[in-house]
Amino acid sequence: MPVLPASGHPLGGVQLSRRGFIGAGIASGLALAGCGHSQTHSAGEAAMAAAIDAAERARPHSGRTVTASLVPQQAEIDLGGPIAHTLAYGNTVPGPLIRAAVGDEIVVAVTNRLDRPTSVHWHGIALRNDMDGVVPATPNIEAGHDFTYRFSVPDPGTYWAHPHVGLEEDMGLYLPVIIDDPTEPGRYDAEWIVVLDDWTDGVGKSPQQIYDALVDPNKPTAMPTPTPPSTTRQPRQIRRARQVPQVRRPPPRPRRRPRCPGCPAATWPAATCSAATPATSPTPTT
Repeated sequence: MPVLPASGHPLGGVQLSRRGFIGAGIASGLALAGCGHSQTHSAGEAAMAAAIDAAERARPHSGRTVTASLVPQQAEIDLGGPIAHTLAYGNTVPGPLIRAAVGDEIVVAVTNRLDRPTSVHWHGIALRNDMDGVVPATPNIEAGHDFTYRFSVPDPGTYWAHPHVGLEEDMGLYLPVIIDDPTEPGRYDAEWIVVLDDWTDGVGKSPQQIYDALVDPNKPTAMPTPTPPSTTRQPRQIRRARQVPQVRRPPPRPRRRPRCPGCPAATWPAATCSAATPATSPTPTT
């Protein structure tokens, strides 16, 4: 309970002018409005958390937990001769395999040793959005900070994980994720996990140099197109929009002309060539 001043007046006996009284009233109103917004925001967060928890309970759960740790950092990678100074999880590109089964809970502790923010997006996996690794649903991991991803996996498949920050994925931060199906018979002798990547770092231009060239307005990389006319939509007006794919097809290849035995190369068609030999039926044998 608040303690009043000795005078018994909540303002300590200070006499307010009309302007001061109005100002105090406005400040009080803003404070109350802020409390109302905070309460509404808190209620929305609570409702979202309840919805996420309900969705998580509906997923299959095996009771098993698969743990892993990732350390994104600067690294030197041997490309079979050339050495690339790039980014990696630990010292390998691709990063370490994370493997689980349907219903397992995956717990991955990430320690960011980069000088920039990073994240881990679990590409294609149906999971809770606060663990998806994409802002604003999941905050980035700041430089020098840690974060632990924790989610269950409901669907089998071959997936991969990578940051959703800048060009970190193109510089080597990616890894395979395999979710096994317990009902799959697995009738094979060996399994290969192949990751394909258009790699340039250390053997050509860096991903940043390539990106800078692509966005350089003085170096257009596509056919220039005029700016389309703009339009304004009227209130309560329904319009249909069609998106036309810009597909540039290669020019048609020249057709090969049929030739007959003994025809000059420029003769066309074969029926006008005097050297053309009419087709004959095979002679039956007795």
